[in-house]
Amino acid sequence: MTGQYSVHPADTGTAPATVATSADTPQPCTCQQRAERAEARLAAHEAVVAQIRNNVRDGVAAGNFDLDVTNDLLAALGLEPLPRYWTVKLSVALTVTVAAADGDDAFAAARDLVENLLDQAEVVDDYDVNDVDEAIPGGVADEPDARAAEQRRG
Repeated sequence: MTGQYSVHPADTGTAPATVATSADTPQPCTCQQRAERAEARLAAHEAVVAQIRNNVRDGVAAGNFDLDVTNDLLAALGLEPLPRYWTVKLSVALTVTVAAADGDDAFAAARDLVENLLDQAEVVDDYDVNDVDEAIPGGVADEPDARAAEQRRG
């Protein structure tokens, strides 16, 4: 009966359980002892489930098992499927404010800013930054040195 759980009445709670404290005098089993045995069975079950998941994950990673078939089998056993990587294409509209002399420079500065941020992001595989709107002029941009001096004074 390797790998199977006990169906002894004392373990299932359907009969009064006893614990042998000596060869002569069996003692009634306490609720705490039943709870401890149940916790031990649950821990053993979780260890078996973890072992199954590790083995099939290793098999999928090695190319021995198909991920979809493996996940179908895990679901049939009532286990969580193995996660898979997904590539998702997103279109995100951003509004970026940059200092520039004209609209063309503003587009170039905004594109450079966004591309630098995306290059630093470890989870972004590929991107395509397109100009999708017009550059809207704003107020006078302070010179970087003037802003730094103002912050030091304030």
